[in-house]
Amino acid sequence: MSERPESSRSVIAIGAVVLLGAAFLWEVLSLTGVPIARDMQLFFIPQRHLLWTSLQTGHLPLWTPFLGNGTPLLANFQSGAFYPPNWVYAVSPFFEAFNGLLVLHFIFGGVFMYLFGRAADFGRSSAGAAAIAYMLGGYFVSLTNLLNVLQAAAWAPAVCWAILLHAQSRSARSFALLVAVLWLAFIAGEPLTFALAVALGGGYGIVRCRRGRSRRGALTLIISLTLAGILIGGLAAMQVLPTAEFVSESDRAGGLSYEESERYHLEPVRLIHLAVPPEYGDPVYRFGRKAMLVTVEPWLFSVYLGAVALVLIAAARLDRERRLESLYWAAVGALGLILSLGDATPLYGFLYRHLPGFASFRFPERFLFLTGFSAAMLAATGLSALRAVRRRVRLDGVLGIGALAIVTGIPIAWSV
Repeated sequence: MSERPESSRSVIAIGAVVLLGAAFLWEVLSLTGVPIARDMQLFFIPQRHLLWTSLQTGHLPLWTPFLGNGTPLLANFQSGAFYPPNWVYAVSPFFEAFNGLLVLHFIFGGVFMYLFGRAADFGRSSAGAAAIAYMLGGYFVSLTNLLNVLQAAAWAPAVCWAILLHAQSRSARSFALLVAVLWLAFIAGEPLTFALAVALGGGYGIVRCRRGRSRRGALTLIISLTLAGILIGGLAAMQVLPTAEFVSESDRAGGLSYEESERYHLEPVRLIHLAVPPEYGDPVYRFGRKAMLVTVEPWLFSVYLGAVALVLIAAARLDRERRLESLYWAAVGALGLILSLGDATPLYGFLYRHLPGFASFRFPERFLFLTGFSAAMLAATGLSALRAVRRRVRLDGVLGIGALAIVTGIPIAWSV
């Protein structure tokens, strides 16, 4: 009996990730409902409806009369007018397009993380573990009511994947892919998550070059990223220029006050929720109920990493061949956690005062992106290490992904 080809196994593994993501958001996919917590109801749905109305009539959404006495819409980076997936609004009914795009980006997060895991030389089951840990982790799930952050976080693994591919091949084709992916991730409309993703991927690419003792490769990667950034600035100028003018007239031109920037930091008591799932779903559609142990509604409804992910993260230290990479992901994850605590540690205040541009961003909990992403890669490392320790236990392809999905889903189902 011949074995299934490698490409077929990968298709099956990706298909399993897709089905898992679609099943998790089946209410949205089936148009049973729309997540309406916070910004979704008050900002994103009305904004996307304006975009839909404009595109349906063949116009760009230059202005909205519904904020204050009217305000520019196209100049708002979050309008999404130039983001290619949003062009489906020109040819589809509104709610079908809105819900479909939300589910699509949720699935993107898992699929791109799987591809990044494979490019990082993980097996299918380990890459599947990374995809599930990221897609069903508390951070990413919480973004289903923060649309532009969801879009940028969905593209983040693709950014790291494209950077790693180019670091490995340094070809014209991989550079073209890098520019295309970076442009899509940037135009998705959330600059901070985009910048963090590029920093993550660039740092990991340098770590891989150092592992291969290639200083020239690291320098080449830095030059490539710089050149790609220049090209992206040109390609996205139609969005960047009006946004820059708009921002120059806003209260962000001189930076936010420290109180505004530091708002929505992770309360230290919520650290327990890294291991214990909070209540983050409402009684009907799983969106909106605030986490337990806090009196103020948090920016992220959940920071839960997942029961299986925590076990695999602990096992990552067993992989001696990836020790440098594990240290990198552990350091990045810890950095994200420290920054998310805001003024509970001195680091956030130091960066606010001394790092140019840092004062223009707000909500320290956003830095948990680094923690959620790193946790997924450490989970993949842990599963790879356990498989190396005990080869008799085979968690290949769909079986491995299915088992991890079931066990990871138990605490998620319990919490909702």
